[in-house]
Parts: sequence; C-alpha cells; structure tokens
Amino acid sequence: MVPPDSVGALGTANPTSPDWARSSAFSAIERERFAAYSALMRNLHWLASVLVLLYSVLTPDTNRPWLWSLAALMMVYTLTLHSRLLGRLSLGVRVWLEAVLDLAWITAVLLSTGGAHSPFFFLYTIVLYAGSPSSTRASLYGKAALATALILGILVPLEVRRHPATQWGEAAGDLTWPIVGLWLIAYFFAETGPLRASVHRSLFLAAHTDELTGLPNLRFFTGAADLRNSLGAPYSIVMVDADDLKGVNDTYGHATGSELLKTIADAIRSAARGDDLCSRVGGDEFIVRLAGTSDQGALSYCRRVRGYLREHPLRIEGTEVAISVSTGIAAFPQDGKTLSEVTQCADAALYRSKQSGRSLDSVWAAKSTAPIESASYRVGDSVGGELFSPIRPISTPRK
Repeated sequence: MVPPDSVGALGTANPTSPDWARSSAFSAIERERFAAYSALMRNLHWLASVLVLLYSVLTPDTNRPWLWSLAALMMVYTLTLHSRLLGRLSLGVRVWLEAVLDLAWITAVLLSTGGAHSPFFFLYTIVLYAGSPSSTRASLYGKAALATALILGILVPLEVRRHPATQWGEAAGDLTWPIVGLWLIAYFFAETGPLRASVHRSLFLAAHTDELTGLPNLRFFTGAADLRNSLGAPYSIVMVDADDLKGVNDTYGHATGSELLKTIADAIRSAARGDDLCSRVGGDEFIVRLAGTSDQGALSYCRRVRGYLREHPLRIEGTEVAISVSTGIAAFPQDGKTLSEVTQCADAALYRSKQSGRSLDSVWAAKSTAPIESASYRVGDSVGGELFSPIRPISTPRK
C-alpha cells in the first residue's frame, strides 16, 4: 500500500504519452533547475556582498560609504526582489533579467574598486557560470556581449578620465585579455550546455521512472500530485492492484508475471487523460490521480481499464490468460483534505475489494469528518445520489 506521508515536491507528468518524459516530466526538471538556480544565486549574492564589505574594511583609501551602500543594496535585493518579485517569472526570463541586474551591480562595484584593475573583475564570469545550466547559447553570448559593452562603455572611459595621459586604445588594450577570457568562458558554457542538460534529464528520468513498466515511480507521483493539489481543484485517487499475480508467477513464471504488470500499466496509461497522473507504487500495485473527477467518474475510468485488459489478455503458448484488477477509489475533498488522507481512504477501499473477491471496484463513501477507523458504509449505500450495484461494493474500513 502507499505510504500515507510520501509527498515530495517535483513536477507533473503525462501518463497518456508513450514516453511520458517527453511531455511534462521536463516541467519537473524545470522546477528542479529553478530551485537550484535560486539557491545558487542567493548564496552568490550574499558572498559578493560580504566580499565587498571586507574589501572596504581591509583596503585603505576606498569609498567606504558607497561600497557599503552597494553591499546593502545587494542584500536587500536578495531578501526581497530575488524571491518575491523575480520568483514569479519563468526561469528563462528570470535568468536573463537577474543577469542584467547583476552585471550592472558588478560594474558599479568595479568603478569604486580600481576599475579595470579591480579584484572583483572575476564576478563577471561568475554571472555566466551561475546561469549557464538554465541559459541558451544566445542568452550566454548575450550576457557576454552586455558585460563587454559595460566594460568598454564605462570602465574604459573612466580609466581615461582618471589618467589623462592614457589613450582610449591603451586603456582598452589593458582589458583585452580579461574580455577574451570572458568570451572563452561564455563559449565553453554555451557549447557544453546541451550536453549537461541531456545528462541532467537522463539522471532525472532514471531516478523517477519505474524500470519495468515505464510509468513514473512513486517518488515522482507524490511530488507531482502534491504540486497539483496545492491548487485546491477536485480529484480522485484510484488504487489498482493486480489479481493473483503470485498465482501467475507460480504457474507461468516470473517473466509472465512481468508481462502481466506491463499490460496493466498499458491499460492504466491508455485509460488516463493528459492531465491525469499514474504511477507504479511497487509490486503489483498502481496509483492514479484523476484530475477534476468524482468517484463516479473514477468508476468509469476503472471500466475503461478493464475494457483494455479484456482486449489484451496474456497469450502463453497459444493459451489466453485473462487479466483482472481490483481497485479502491476515494475523492477530494469529501474523503480527505490532503493527499495522504485521500490515499488512505482509497487504500482502505482497495483492501475491501481484495477481501470481497476479484475484479471489484470499491468506493470510500464516508460522508462525515469521522476518521477512517470509525467510518463505514454497507454494500448498496447511496453515494452522490446514485446507488451502486452490489457487484461493485461500497468500501468499509480495514479492520
């Protein structure tokens, strides 16, 4: 059965696609990259602020009030705009906008710490590095071009004004190699970015895909479901359990049992819609989250699953082996206020189906806020104004 508190923080999946990862698993990767990028930039902002403060204290003849103001400005930005305002933007827009703000701040720091000879020149490359996992080639080269424009348009004229004997070309020449290094770093991250992104996707999918069935695993499901549940929209949870998997394994071998699980996974996937989530919990058990679906709609889903299984029996040495499943159904919000509570109700309903026979659907039909242990409904009780057939018993809690 599903652990009641197995809730994560990932993204969404499309179980109807043959390759669910192509569609919306990447949105989970996007969220993961977004969180990693936010944490990295937050730490770098604090580190840069501290370095500027230390420089102002340890270095004589500096414009301390100005440097303190810049450090304070970065700290305020990190605490407010970084998480509250920029956090509402898409990752691509945020990376680019934050890079513009960071490059402008770095340029202001350089103006007060020696210009072309400032020890903080390396911060330009840090901006390229920090955003590289989430930036396109054009974005990286664009940021390198912006940094170059700030150097040639602000730092070089400042150097000429500070040293009248210095020609513009001579001042620009002093910055040639730093600029070349900046572009080499941009080139490296731009050209290796697709490879690193591909590796990241592969690792993500390996960690969140059930190897046997190709469905998302429970780790992915719970995180994705928790994310969608935060919107407060109605949904149903369907627990699906293969009937007599042990008997199939004992009679025909474990390879046949694996084929049975694959066929059930195909049935679950084919009956689902694009905004539903389905996963293999482990062993012979699966879980499905049906978006915007009542318990009666969930029963229709179960009928579609059985229809697929009837049309796709296992064929072993010319013999057809029928596949059947038992299910348990619960719905949000009437059966629980959290994913854990709704899953517990569906789990109890599944237990009732397994105890009552095979190929049965049980619906958790508690109408009150009573805990699972004290709520019970008999076969034939009315759920949502409709009387279910005794062939599909209403669930009672596990004793």
